[in-house]
Amino acid sequence: MITAQPGNAARSRRHAATLASSKAVALGLLLSCAPGAVPADYPSRPIRMLVGVVPGGATDILARLFGQKLGEA
Repeated sequence: MITAQPGNAARSRRHAATLASSKAVALGLLLSCAPGAVPADYPSRPIRMLVGVVPGGATDILARLFGQKLGEA
């Protein structure tokens, strides 16, 4: 006989909430990339990207590469 563990329901709700929020973020990104949704002169000023990690790490390097490509575009 399988009995329910005391924390499983809360864990399941958290998992469902995390899954729903990740789907909402993905949908938002998809909709924000729709052609014609952004004015031709956007951005009108420089974009500042803050990366909260130590310099020289993998995340820092990827952020710098992404920023360089974004600057070229």
